[in-house]
Amino acid sequence: MYDWNEIDNVIILLYYMIMNYYKAIEFLGWAHRPECRAWVDKHFEYYVLDYAESGSLMWQAGADPLRRLRGPVVFLTFPGPRFRFGRRRAGYWNHRFISFRGPQADRFAITGLFPSATPVVRVEHPQRFSRAFDELLDYMAGQPYGMPRAAHMLAGLLLQLHEQAMAKPRTAPDVRIARALGRIAAAPETAWDLPRLAVQSGLSYPHFRRLFRQATGMPPGDFVVARRMEKAGGLLRQPAPPALKEVAALCGYPDIYHFSKSFRCFHGLPPGRYRDNFQLP
Repeated sequence: MYDWNEIDNVIILLYYMIMNYYKAIEFLGWAHRPECRAWVDKHFEYYVLDYAESGSLMWQAGADPLRRLRGPVVFLTFPGPRFRFGRRRAGYWNHRFISFRGPQADRFAITGLFPSATPVVRVEHPQRFSRAFDELLDYMAGQPYGMPRAAHMLAGLLLQLHEQAMAKPRTAPDVRIARALGRIAAAPETAWDLPRLAVQSGLSYPHFRRLFRQATGMPPGDFVVARRMEKAGGLLRQPAPPALKEVAALCGYPDIYHFSKSFRCFHGLPPGRYRDNFQLP
């Protein structure tokens, strides 16, 4: 016979242990800047998870050489060295970040979950990582279940970086496909003629589709739509987002009806409600 009262007490104890574990973290700032042009030069007294989904920037930690980072890549800042990163000239990168501190943040660093020993990490599955990061940013806009849930989502992002390191190494995408991916990611709103892009890449369209799916897990058309919807979500989360019709046009949809339909399929909410729920202050 089970003692259900005792089991209930254990469950309650575990719940409070988990909640207290994740309460020891304070979130300081978070945002998605699709066209970030900032230059940062400072010592940090807190931790930051930065994600350049696309575009490029210069990055330096302490006395290390200045290096160019190209998305999709995560770079970390933390207490200690002086960090310099961003752009001083024309251009931008698609930037998501979240900053935090506290005893739990320190534990993330000590245990290696926050991999400060390797502060630049190439993101192997950018669609998955971008979606998880957006879910965290969306949650931070309202925080309906409090900070423990946010800390749990942050830990999930960091865990993704470790999972990809443990995964079986894969061959790099065909350079022609990588070039096509970069072009689409840089301007998803373009009316892409995908068969023509295949020809420009020196491939037949069936071969292009096959290599594209191997690299991204989705066919080229779906990749274009995903990129457009991620851009739309970023625009609608801005403190002063454009009108829905303008967002649609900026994402390659002259027809607001088809934009709304695609947005709802991708994000699970119509664009107006998404803006109302997740617009950043």
